[in-house]
Amino acid sequence: MNNIRFLTKNSHKLATLTATSEALSVENTKDARRSFAWRSATLATQTITGTLATATSANCFVFANHNLSAGSSVQLILKLSGVTVYDSGEIDPKNYIPAGVWRAGIDPYGETLDSFLPYQNYDSWFASTVFDSYEIIIKDSGNSDGYIQAGLIMLGSYFSPKLNVSYRPKMEWIEDSKTFRTDGGTRRVESIGSIYRKFAFKLDWLDDEDRITVLKEFMNSGKKEAIYISIYPESGGGKELEHSFISNRESNIEFSNNFYENWQAPMIFEEI
Repeated sequence: MNNIRFLTKNSHKLATLTATSEALSVENTKDARRSFAWRSATLATQTITGTLATATSANCFVFANHNLSAGSSVQLILKLSGVTVYDSGEIDPKNYIPAGVWRAGIDPYGETLDSFLPYQNYDSWFASTVFDSYEIIIKDSGNSDGYIQAGLIMLGSYFSPKLNVSYRPKMEWIEDSKTFRTDGGTRRVESIGSIYRKFAFKLDWLDDEDRITVLKEFMNSGKKEAIYISIYPESGGGKELEHSFISNRESNIEFSNNFYENWQAPMIFEEI
Protein backbone atom coordinates (compact mmCIF):
# COMPACT_ATOMS: atom_id res chain seq x y z
CA MET A 1 0.00 0.00 0.00
CA ASN A 2 1.31 3.44 -0.92
CA ASN A 3 1.85 6.01 1.82
CA ILE A 4 -0.42 9.03 2.25
CA ARG A 5 0.18 11.81 -0.29
CA PHE A 6 -0.22 15.58 0.08
CA LEU A 7 -0.37 17.98 -2.85
CA THR A 8 0.34 21.39 -1.31
CA LYS A 9 1.59 23.46 -4.26
CA ASN A 10 -0.73 24.05 -7.20
CA SER A 11 0.98 25.27 -10.38
CA HIS A 12 -2.42 25.67 -12.04
CA LYS A 13 -3.03 28.75 -9.87
CA LEU A 14 -0.01 30.45 -11.46
CA ALA A 15 -0.94 29.67 -15.07
CA THR A 16 -2.48 31.92 -17.69
CA LEU A 17 -5.61 30.04 -18.74
CA THR A 18 -7.82 29.78 -21.80
CA ALA A 19 -10.76 27.47 -22.51
CA THR A 20 -12.71 26.40 -25.57
CA SER A 21 -15.86 27.94 -24.09
CA GLU A 22 -16.83 29.64 -20.82
CA ALA A 23 -20.38 29.89 -19.58
CA LEU A 24 -18.61 30.32 -16.24
CA SER A 25 -15.00 31.56 -16.18
CA VAL A 26 -12.14 29.09 -16.37
CA GLU A 27 -10.37 31.26 -13.77
CA ASN A 28 -12.79 29.72 -11.26
CA THR A 29 -10.75 26.50 -11.46
CA LYS A 30 -8.14 28.28 -9.33
CA ASP A 31 -10.63 28.76 -6.48
CA ALA A 32 -11.33 25.91 -4.03
CA ARG A 33 -14.69 27.26 -2.86
CA ARG A 34 -17.49 24.88 -3.83
CA SER A 35 -19.62 27.62 -5.36
CA PHE A 36 -16.88 28.50 -7.88
CA ALA A 37 -16.63 26.43 -11.05
CA TRP A 38 -15.78 26.55 -14.72
CA ARG A 39 -18.68 25.63 -16.99
CA SER A 40 -18.59 25.09 -20.73
CA ALA A 41 -21.11 26.74 -23.03
CA THR A 42 -21.56 23.60 -25.16
CA LEU A 43 -20.98 19.83 -25.05
CA ALA A 44 -18.35 19.98 -27.77
CA THR A 45 -14.85 18.78 -26.86
CA GLN A 46 -13.38 21.28 -24.41
CA THR A 47 -9.70 22.16 -24.02
CA ILE A 48 -8.33 24.09 -21.05
CA THR A 49 -4.85 25.44 -21.81
CA GLY A 50 -2.42 26.64 -19.16
CA THR A 51 0.84 28.54 -19.72
CA LEU A 52 3.42 29.13 -16.99
CA ALA A 53 6.01 31.91 -16.82
CA THR A 54 8.71 29.45 -15.77
CA ALA A 55 9.06 25.68 -16.05
CA THR A 56 8.15 23.51 -13.07
CA SER A 57 7.56 19.83 -12.36
CA ALA A 58 4.48 17.75 -11.54
CA ASN A 59 3.54 14.17 -10.78
CA CYS A 60 -0.10 14.66 -9.76
CA PHE A 61 -3.21 16.03 -11.50
CA VAL A 62 -6.57 16.65 -9.82
CA PHE A 63 -9.82 17.50 -11.61
CA ALA A 64 -12.17 18.17 -8.71
CA ASN A 65 -15.90 18.64 -8.17
CA HIS A 66 -16.75 17.71 -11.75
CA ASN A 67 -20.05 16.68 -13.32
CA LEU A 68 -18.62 14.22 -15.85
CA SER A 69 -20.91 11.38 -16.88
CA ALA A 70 -20.41 7.77 -17.94
CA GLY A 71 -18.46 7.54 -21.19
CA SER A 72 -16.60 10.81 -20.69
CA SER A 73 -12.82 11.22 -20.88
CA VAL A 74 -10.11 13.49 -19.51
CA GLN A 75 -6.68 13.84 -21.13
CA LEU A 76 -3.69 15.70 -19.69
CA ILE A 77 -0.87 16.80 -22.00
CA LEU A 78 2.26 18.46 -20.58
CA LYS A 79 4.62 20.40 -22.83
CA LEU A 80 8.08 21.91 -22.47
CA SER A 81 9.04 24.60 -25.00
CA GLY A 82 6.16 23.44 -27.18
CA VAL A 83 7.21 19.77 -27.19
CA THR A 84 4.94 17.16 -25.59
CA VAL A 85 6.72 15.53 -22.64
CA TYR A 86 3.75 13.68 -21.14
CA ASP A 87 0.42 12.50 -22.55
CA SER A 88 -1.99 10.59 -20.32
CA GLY A 89 -4.17 9.54 -23.24
CA GLU A 90 -7.96 9.67 -22.97
CA ILE A 91 -8.93 8.31 -19.54
CA ASP A 92 -12.46 7.61 -18.33
CA PRO A 93 -12.61 9.37 -14.93
CA LYS A 94 -15.58 7.37 -13.67
CA ASN A 95 -15.17 4.42 -11.30
CA TYR A 96 -17.73 1.86 -12.39
CA ILE A 97 -19.11 -0.77 -10.04
CA PRO A 98 -17.33 -3.97 -11.13
CA ALA A 99 -19.06 -7.14 -12.26
CA GLY A 100 -19.94 -9.31 -9.28
CA VAL A 101 -20.57 -6.25 -7.13
CA TRP A 102 -23.08 -4.51 -9.43
CA ARG A 103 -26.62 -5.60 -8.48
CA ALA A 104 -29.03 -6.19 -11.34
CA GLY A 105 -32.35 -4.49 -10.75
CA ILE A 106 -30.94 -2.35 -7.94
CA ASP A 107 -27.95 -0.46 -9.30
CA PRO A 108 -28.61 1.56 -12.48
CA TYR A 109 -26.67 0.48 -15.56
CA GLY A 110 -23.31 2.24 -15.57
CA GLU A 111 -23.53 3.08 -11.84
CA THR A 112 -20.22 4.27 -10.39
CA LEU A 113 -18.52 3.83 -7.04
CA ASP A 114 -18.27 7.60 -6.58
CA SER A 115 -22.01 8.22 -7.03
CA PHE A 116 -22.51 8.17 -3.24
CA LEU A 117 -20.06 11.02 -2.70
CA PRO A 118 -21.37 14.61 -2.55
CA TYR A 119 -18.53 15.81 -4.83
CA GLN A 120 -16.71 13.75 -7.43
CA ASN A 121 -12.97 14.11 -7.99
CA TYR A 122 -10.62 12.59 -10.53
CA ASP A 123 -6.89 12.31 -9.85
CA SER A 124 -3.96 10.79 -11.69
CA TRP A 125 -0.39 10.02 -10.66
CA PHE A 126 2.55 9.87 -13.06
CA ALA A 127 6.34 10.10 -13.19
CA SER A 128 7.67 13.55 -12.28
CA THR A 129 7.77 15.68 -15.44
CA VAL A 130 9.17 19.17 -16.11
CA PHE A 131 6.81 21.37 -18.18
CA ASP A 132 5.89 24.98 -18.90
CA SER A 133 2.47 24.58 -20.55
CA TYR A 134 -0.33 22.04 -20.58
CA GLU A 135 -3.67 21.07 -22.07
CA ILE A 136 -6.63 19.41 -20.37
CA ILE A 137 -8.95 17.92 -22.97
CA ILE A 138 -12.44 16.90 -21.81
CA LYS A 139 -14.97 14.93 -23.83
CA ASP A 140 -18.51 14.36 -22.54
CA SER A 141 -20.94 14.86 -25.41
CA GLY A 142 -23.66 12.80 -23.69
CA ASN A 143 -23.77 14.78 -20.43
CA SER A 144 -27.42 15.17 -19.42
CA ASP A 145 -26.67 18.51 -17.72
CA GLY A 146 -26.04 20.04 -21.14
CA TYR A 147 -22.63 21.36 -20.11
CA ILE A 148 -19.26 20.26 -18.71
CA GLN A 149 -18.21 21.58 -15.32
CA ALA A 150 -15.21 21.43 -13.00
CA GLY A 151 -14.32 23.07 -9.71
CA LEU A 152 -10.72 23.28 -8.53
CA ILE A 153 -7.97 21.96 -10.80
CA MET A 154 -4.62 21.09 -9.23
CA LEU A 155 -1.33 20.23 -10.92
CA GLY A 156 1.91 19.80 -9.02
CA SER A 157 4.28 17.52 -7.10
CA TYR A 158 3.03 15.67 -4.05
CA PHE A 159 4.84 14.99 -0.78
CA SER A 160 4.71 11.55 0.84
CA PRO A 161 6.48 10.59 4.11
CA LYS A 162 8.86 7.63 4.12
CA LEU A 163 6.67 5.88 6.69
CA ASN A 164 2.90 5.94 6.56
CA VAL A 165 0.43 7.35 9.09
CA SER A 166 0.09 5.41 12.33
CA TYR A 167 -2.70 2.93 12.94
CA ARG A 168 -6.18 4.15 13.91
CA PRO A 169 -6.51 7.29 11.80
CA LYS A 170 -9.98 8.79 12.09
CA MET A 171 -12.15 9.75 9.11
CA GLU A 172 -15.33 11.61 10.05
CA TRP A 173 -18.25 12.55 7.78
CA ILE A 174 -19.84 15.71 9.17
CA GLU A 175 -23.39 16.71 8.26
CA ASP A 176 -24.36 20.32 8.95
CA SER A 177 -27.76 20.21 10.65
CA LYS A 178 -29.84 21.77 13.41
CA THR A 179 -31.63 19.61 15.95
CA PHE A 180 -34.60 20.71 18.04
CA ARG A 181 -37.80 19.36 19.57
CA THR A 182 -41.31 20.45 18.67
CA ASP A 183 -43.90 21.54 21.21
CA GLY A 184 -45.21 17.97 21.08
CA GLY A 185 -41.77 16.58 21.97
CA THR A 186 -40.83 15.18 18.57
CA ARG A 187 -37.16 15.33 17.75
CA ARG A 188 -36.64 17.21 14.48
CA VAL A 189 -33.49 17.53 12.41
CA GLU A 190 -33.15 20.20 9.75
CA SER A 191 -30.34 19.61 7.30
CA ILE A 192 -28.36 22.68 6.26
CA GLY A 193 -27.24 20.72 3.25
CA SER A 194 -23.46 20.51 3.40
CA ILE A 195 -21.57 17.29 4.07
CA TYR A 196 -17.82 17.29 4.50
CA ARG A 197 -14.94 15.13 5.69
CA LYS A 198 -12.53 15.56 8.58
CA PHE A 199 -9.41 13.41 8.81
CA ALA A 200 -7.32 13.14 11.99
CA PHE A 201 -4.10 11.14 12.01
CA LYS A 202 -0.56 10.96 13.33
CA LEU A 203 2.78 10.84 11.56
CA ASP A 204 4.64 9.05 14.36
CA TRP A 205 7.76 8.00 12.47
CA LEU A 206 9.35 11.09 10.92
CA ASP A 207 13.09 11.25 10.58
CA ASP A 208 14.88 14.62 10.59
CA GLU A 209 14.58 14.98 6.81
CA ASP A 210 10.86 14.27 6.72
CA ARG A 211 10.21 16.55 9.70
CA ILE A 212 11.81 19.49 7.88
CA THR A 213 9.86 18.64 4.72
CA VAL A 214 6.57 18.53 6.65
CA LEU A 215 7.40 21.85 8.30
CA LYS A 216 8.35 23.50 5.00
CA GLU A 217 5.38 22.14 3.01
CA PHE A 218 2.71 23.06 5.53
CA MET A 219 4.32 26.31 6.64
CA ASN A 220 4.41 27.51 3.04
CA SER A 221 0.81 26.49 2.35
CA GLY A 222 -0.58 27.71 5.67
CA LYS A 223 -4.07 26.90 6.89
CA LYS A 224 -5.74 28.86 4.10
CA GLU A 225 -4.31 27.07 1.07
CA ALA A 226 -6.13 24.14 -0.55
CA ILE A 227 -4.32 20.81 -0.09
CA TYR A 228 -5.23 17.59 -1.85
CA ILE A 229 -5.00 14.52 0.38
CA SER A 230 -4.99 10.94 -0.87
CA ILE A 231 -4.85 8.57 2.08
CA TYR A 232 -4.82 5.32 0.10
CA PRO A 233 -3.40 6.46 -3.26
CA GLU A 234 -3.66 4.13 -6.25
CA SER A 235 -5.42 1.47 -4.16
CA GLY A 236 -8.54 1.70 -6.32
CA GLY A 237 -12.21 1.27 -5.53
CA GLY A 238 -14.49 3.07 -3.09
CA LYS A 239 -11.85 3.09 -0.35
CA GLU A 240 -9.53 5.31 -2.36
CA LEU A 241 -12.39 7.55 -3.53
CA GLU A 242 -13.73 8.12 -0.03
CA HIS A 243 -10.29 8.97 1.32
CA SER A 244 -9.23 11.49 -1.35
CA PHE A 245 -10.38 15.10 -1.08
CA ILE A 246 -9.55 18.83 -1.19
CA SER A 247 -8.88 20.15 2.30
CA ASN A 248 -7.45 22.81 4.57
CA ARG A 249 -5.15 22.05 7.47
CA GLU A 250 -7.14 22.60 10.66
CA SER A 251 -4.46 21.75 13.21
CA ASN A 252 -1.35 23.72 14.04
CA ILE A 253 2.07 22.39 13.04
CA GLU A 254 3.20 20.40 16.05
CA PHE A 255 6.18 18.11 16.65
CA SER A 256 7.35 15.95 19.54
CA ASN A 257 9.99 13.25 19.73
CA ASN A 258 10.05 10.02 21.74
CA PHE A 259 13.65 9.09 21.04
CA TYR A 260 16.67 10.31 19.09
CA GLU A 261 15.84 11.49 15.55
CA ASN A 262 12.26 10.19 15.64
CA TRP A 263 9.57 12.85 15.42
CA GLN A 264 5.81 12.69 15.80
CA ALA A 265 3.28 15.07 14.26
CA PRO A 266 -0.48 14.88 14.90
CA MET A 267 -2.60 16.53 12.18
CA ILE A 268 -6.20 17.29 11.29
CA PHE A 269 -7.44 18.19 7.79
CA GLU A 270 -10.97 19.29 6.94
CA GLU A 271 -12.60 19.16 3.52
CA ILE A 272 -13.19 22.52 1.85
